[in-house]
Order: sequence, then structure tokens, then C-alpha cells
Amino acid sequence: MVVAFLSGAGTSQAQNGETPLRSADQVKITITGVPANDQQSMALQTYIVSNEGTIRLQHLKGEIRAVGLTPTALARAVEAAYKSSKIYTNPAINVSRLDSATSVQMVSVSGNVRLGGSTVFRPGMRIVEAIAEKGGPDDFANMKKVRLVRGQKAQEMDLSNVSGNPERNVLLEPGDLIIVPAGGFFKK
Repeated sequence: MVVAFLSGAGTSQAQNGETPLRSADQVKITITGVPANDQQSMALQTYIVSNEGTIRLQHLKGEIRAVGLTPTALARAVEAAYKSSKIYTNPAINVSRLDSATSVQMVSVSGNVRLGGSTVFRPGMRIVEAIAEKGGPDDFANMKKVRLVRGQKAQEMDLSNVSGNPERNVLLEPGDLIIVPAGGFFKK
């Protein structure tokens, strides 16, 4: 009986043409049927599915799992989350995936940072900003030997005193990888 249900779910996905969402997918969420003071701010928002497979929505505590769901299933999950949190009683949710031409470019931050993972690249983004977006260096980070990997090239840089040397705070490019190494116990 469970097998029949699961195979039926796969068929309905194929019939409506929706494919499951993946990390880094960009989705547009339209919310109507909410109080007038929230209507403008929530009418249309764009979200990026994180590396962890989630999105964080306005007014909700925590994140909603998006990876593996179709846009229609995500819309139902968002609606249920708002209702169960008693934030909105009757929201109407529409989710659409933005095409790959408008897909998001990312920068990765790893090593001794508080929240490693990818962050969305923005023109003008600098290395210190990307590290800060991932929670900043942890207590074991060695900011004197941060590595920036761009394509096949790696560059080591001292980011321990960027305010005194702003030229060290280099501009990033999409796809850059920033590695913050450990420097021993409580060294920065």
C-alpha cells in the first residue's frame, strides 16, 4: 500500500511537470491573504535554497525544508507553517522556481568560521564581508593565513588587520572559495 502511494506521488510530479528543488535554486514566493500592513512587504519575495536545503521566511522562527519538494509542495509547507505558528490564518501561497539564467552565484566559506557554507555573491562583495556573513572567524581561526581559491589559483592573505590595510580586503568573484585555517588554541 505504501509503495503504491509513493509511486503515485512520483507520477503526479511528472504529470504537472514540476521537478524537486535543489540547493542554490532561487524561488519566488508570493503571499496574499495576509493583513494589509504585511501585504506590501510580503507580496513578493525571492529566496535562495541554502546548502542545508532550507529557506528562512519572514515572521517564522526557524527554517523550512525546501530541497526535494516541488514548488507546489513548498507552497503547501509554507502555508502550513504560517498557519501552525498562528501568524496568518488564511494565507494564499504561490511558489515558482526562477530559471537558471537568473540563478544565484555563490561564494563558499569554510574552515574555522562559525557557520561555514555558501553565501550569495553580490557585485562589490569583499572577502571580509563573506566571512562575516558566515558568522565570522571562530576562536581557533588564524586570520593571518586565510586562503582565497579562485579557479586553479590559491592565494594566502593576512586579514588580521584589514582596517589598517584596506587593500587586503579583496573583491570576490562568483565561485570563489575562502578557507580560514586553524591557528592553534585561541590564536587570531
